[in-house]
Amino acid sequence: MPITNVKIKDLTVFKELELEFSTGLNVFIGENGTGKTHLLKHLYASQNYAVTNKSVDEERYFTTSECFVLPVTGDIISTPSTATVFIPAKDMLTHSKGFMSINDMYNMPFDKTYYDIISRALLPTLKEISPEAQEILKSIEKIIGGQVIVENEVFYLKKTNCKPIEFALESEGIKKVAIIWQLIMTGNIKKGSILFWDEPEVNINPSIIPDIVSVILDLSKLGVQVFVSTHDYIFAKYIEVLAGDTDNVAFHSFYQTKDNGVKCESGQNFRDLKHNSIIASFDALFNRVYDLNIGD
Repeated sequence: MPITNVKIKDLTVFKELELEFSTGLNVFIGENGTGKTHLLKHLYASQNYAVTNKSVDEERYFTTSECFVLPVTGDIISTPSTATVFIPAKDMLTHSKGFMSINDMYNMPFDKTYYDIISRALLPTLKEISPEAQEILKSIEKIIGGQVIVENEVFYLKKTNCKPIEFALESEGIKKVAIIWQLIMTGNIKKGSILFWDEPEVNINPSIIPDIVSVILDLSKLGVQVFVSTHDYIFAKYIEVLAGDTDNVAFHSFYQTKDNGVKCESGQNFRDLKHNSIIASFDALFNRVYDLNIGD
């Protein structure tokens, strides 16, 4: 089942926050330091707790520099069959070989989301993929130019009529999209699962952003509840433009207040948000360009 709402009190930058979520696509926007990634990790960790009944006090979902072990609080609606996956903003599959065994043996300065994404991507692929998921795989293959293969805990991209290329030699943007292909193949992204994706637009060629947005919307149509965070106007605007009447999309804009920590404004339309740092920055750039042109 999807996450329907959350109530937070005294979590990093949040003094008190209550949110309701779309069962389809949820888009987090806001300036740096407004807790977008913290909330993604909180939801992910809480969902894992609900699924496994394992004490989250033992699991560190934030880096040691953030000095924070995540408490589980709030209303998280889930069932034991709900699969969850968190894709960090940083690429980790390039460093997959031996990472888990070293991390299990030593105290490493990585939060648990890095370990989780590698372990999920290294799982065996499914024997059968649903027809709807196969269509999404084909769309991703057009973007990345091939398919992902794994040998000895190393990820490669096998392009048409080419030898496999190790992830370390691939562009950051291509790897970011390729991981979605792999997670569908391993069954981590499927109907009824929940995907948390931190800043999917980072290192992406702007020309393929519409294709990535289409993949995300297709995943939500498949029955995947998706949470993404972004700072990018083009990415957020394409979500608004490409979303159809039947797409269940919600934008959540986080902003600082003087005395009450970070608050959030939610709405179905990106353009209608009053607290919108992305549009404010875009408008400021537009005005500066306009002034320069008038000055000429």
